[in-house]
Amino acid sequence: MTQTHQPEWPSLDAYIADSEVLGYRFEYPSEYLECIAWGHDDIDADGDGHALSFLTVDEVRTDLITFVRAATRRRLVPFVRGGNGDELYCFDGEDAKTIYVINLGEKPLQVRNTGSASFVDFINAYRLNLDLPSWEPDKGGQGN
Repeated sequence: MTQTHQPEWPSLDAYIADSEVLGYRFEYPSEYLECIAWGHDDIDADGDGHALSFLTVDEVRTDLITFVRAATRRRLVPFVRGGNGDELYCFDGEDAKTIYVINLGEKPLQVRNTGSASFVDFINAYRLNLDLPSWEPDKGGQGN
């Protein structure tokens, strides 16, 4: 009998950086933790999750120092890696509806707006790009 190893996920609180880490108060979008929890559940059920790697507080701390501060003076809150880890997505520290990306393969590092209108819009645009169905918060995950 083959056993599949299920990853041990950190608690959802491990994905929320506080003002001590960021240097200012930031309010994550209401769907943020729901999205992470759904992704964990989907991967545990042998799905692809969101095909994104959400950052824990320790990773946020490291990415702030290593990449965000090297790329911009703008207040950005790193929250997820995509593109095989080559893309760092960040919330605007002033407006969590605005999401920026830093391409970690480009030198010098540059920040650009993703053009997403919200966190859910960002997640669904990313999923659409990978031919995954849309994610609908509070509706059990995936849409039609």
